[in-house]
Amino acid sequence: MLKDRLKLYKYPVFFVFLSFWFGIFASLWGMYSVVGFVFGAILLRYIFGSDFLYTFLFFIAGYLYMTAMPKYKQNYGRVVAKCTVMRKGLVKVDSIIVGDKTLKGKELRIWHLSGLERGDIILSMMNVKKQGFALVGDPIKIKKTGSKDGFIYKMNRFLKEKIEELSDREEIRGFILGVLIGYRDFISRDLMDDFKRTSTMHILALSGLHIGILISLFYMLFIPLLGHRNRAYLISLSLVFLYMEIVGVTPSILRAYIVFFVMVITSLLRRKTSFFNVIGISGLFSLILWPSWAFSYSFMLSYLAIFGLVYYNQVLGIKNKYLGVLIASLGAILFTLPITSYLSGYIPLLGFLFNIVVIPLFTICMWLLFGVLIIYIAFPPMSSLLIGFTNAIQGTFLEVIHVFSKISPVLHIKMQEPSSFVFYYLVILIIPVIITMLKERMGGVYESS
Repeated sequence: MLKDRLKLYKYPVFFVFLSFWFGIFASLWGMYSVVGFVFGAILLRYIFGSDFLYTFLFFIAGYLYMTAMPKYKQNYGRVVAKCTVMRKGLVKVDSIIVGDKTLKGKELRIWHLSGLERGDIILSMMNVKKQGFALVGDPIKIKKTGSKDGFIYKMNRFLKEKIEELSDREEIRGFILGVLIGYRDFISRDLMDDFKRTSTMHILALSGLHIGILISLFYMLFIPLLGHRNRAYLISLSLVFLYMEIVGVTPSILRAYIVFFVMVITSLLRRKTSFFNVIGISGLFSLILWPSWAFSYSFMLSYLAIFGLVYYNQVLGIKNKYLGVLIASLGAILFTLPITSYLSGYIPLLGFLFNIVVIPLFTICMWLLFGVLIIYIAFPPMSSLLIGFTNAIQGTFLEVIHVFSKISPVLHIKMQEPSSFVFYYLVILIIPVIITMLKERMGGVYESS
């Protein structure tokens, strides 16, 4: 029955996380949003059941948590600072030469930062201001002055050098640098356009897919050696944690790691838990430590996709296994569509179909890439064979993306107004409910006849 399927509160931690997230967002809009959420909570109580009222408490918690955070100044003006590059577009201020000293130790987003590696030390003159809850630097001049000597940064540069040696073709080399350690600066503009037009840009960002592939690869390597499933998982988690430190933590990577970590721990303790509650634990942990992530596009895309997946899967209740996977995937795409439309300015109409083909192919390519990299580091004499193999496999994959981009029709639309976002999400929330109601009514008609 529809009423039973709408009892989504059986995933309480997931909805606690969503309420906390909405509360952080509401801190931007003031008390009006709190009043709106009160009415929303009352409505949810009648639709989903009384258990849903607890979400309001966590909405208030998120609102108060963010309003209690120390506020940055609106504009710091011109600053000269020595910074360390953490990942693309993000630096940490080591010292202030000219400007407000309170910026020391803060993280700055610098959108035009390119051609630099994790651990590079830069001297920069920039205008710094607050945007949302993040500090943004608009650079006037940037000069690289050195590199950090720590183990993590040295490993990052070592991996970059080894990955560059895996292919003698510039396009393939740029692609594998991007998908293995996050250096997207080396991906050509034409290749980026191909991924945008096929709605597969998400595979270029280090994400949960990469973490899942890496954990499964390490697990398969260590299970024959250790002969014990839990020990193999624990070592795999430790090595993936090291990988996260080397490439830099992002919202999607952290989400995936926490999910796998909690699932392994519950397995060790012989406890059962819902996958979506585990997602909720991951989201809550991330927002408590880094509340500004609530406004990150990668964070939004990651968790909206999960919500769309669970919502469509739960409400429609498809019994066929394969059709259920397709419907859940459609839900994930629909819930992330406004964000991708806002970022790219258009919607690939066949993106859903392309993803069905591309994601399995990409998973195979990543397995092979990680495997080739491990073999290459361990046995350098096999370099010529491995380079040819990498060129063949990755070249074929990129050619598939290129062909898809040529036949991909796009709808040029860019959602910007808040009202259009609200209307869109109301529609995609209501559609599966209407479909289920019609199915139940038709089923009742057939039974009565």
